This record gives sequence, C-alpha cells and structure tokens, in this order.
Amino acid sequence: RGLYDAMNKGIAMATGDVVGILNSDDFYTSDDVLERVAREIDGVDAVYGDIHFVNPDNLTKCVRYYSSRSFRRWQMRLGFMPAHPSFYCRRHVYQSLGAFDLQFKVAADFEQLLRLIYVNRISTKYIPMDFVTMRTGGASTSGLQSHKAILRDHLRAYRKHHIRANIATESIRYAYRIIQAVMYKLNIVI
Repeated sequence: RGLYDAMNKGIAMATGDVVGILNSDDFYTSDDVLERVAREIDGVDAVYGDIHFVNPDNLTKCVRYYSSRSFRRWQMRLGFMPAHPSFYCRRHVYQSLGAFDLQFKVAADFEQLLRLIYVNRISTKYIPMDFVTMRTGGASTSGLQSHKAILRDHLRAYRKHHIRANIATESIRYAYRIIQAVMYKLNIVI
C-alpha cells in the first residue's frame, strides 16, 4: 500500500532498540554512521543529522545539502523538520506513539515527526554528521506538483494535531531553503 506502509512494516519487524530507515536508492555517506548513532543516542529518544542530495547520473556531485543543525522543535510550526532519512528513534517510541499515518500520501514523515517531536516532545539530539546520500527525483523532490502535495499534507497534519498554521507560515521554509542553497554554494555552514 505504498512507501509509508512498507516503512511501517519494517518498523514492526524491527527487533533492535533503535530504528532508522534507509530508502532503497539512498546510501550511507560514510561507513561509521550507525556506529555514531549507537554511541550518541544514549540518554535521548532519537537522534538526527544531515543528508545531501545528488543527481542520479552523478553520485559524487552534491546538488543540495540539507543540514538539520539549526533545527529547533518550535520550527515544526513553520514546516521545518530534521532530515527524516537521518532520523533514528528508539523502537519503544514507535510502539507507544505510532509509526507513519497512511492517510498522508507524500508527507507522512512530516506528520510523524510533528507527532513525535512537537506534540509528544520526545527528547532528541543533533549529530553534526552527514548521514545519507539521497538521489533527487523521489516523491518529495520531483517538482512543483510534489511541493503542492507536501503543502497539503503539512496543513492536514497541523489540523490533525490542532496546531494553528497556514500557507504563509508554511512558505517560510521555502525562503530558508533558497538561503540554505546559496550558503552551500558559498561554502558557508548554517
């Protein structure tokens, strides 16, 4: 029943204490990502880091760097979230608060992180490390239509959790993404 249903099945089958998801065409940026996650997750419910996007034709050339360094819990009200492919969470959190809501077609990851981080206030920690290399062209990076679908899902997620938000507040993240892209081109970390 789709990508998020597959992820839910993976979470349900997981036997370890910590669960992370690596999508089928993504790969770890370095060999020590999981070792670092295991070392850093002590004392918190979840950890997250950075990811970067590459063109499917050239896996060595970064086209966008997604840093979660500046993420703060309150920013979820503006549509921001940690890079989901870098999110590693204790299995008991999923067991008590649930995995992905299949009513969300494109942004179930946002709804899930909104529910875990913002609504239920799980404890999190940022790890300053590039976790995952992602190819562009997936459900969340395939043009204007995907961004419209993401916006609709974000607004539905806010309504589901009784959080006041609108298109104007949600649009702030697009301005930030432009700034982030320019800063990356200038080799300035934010």
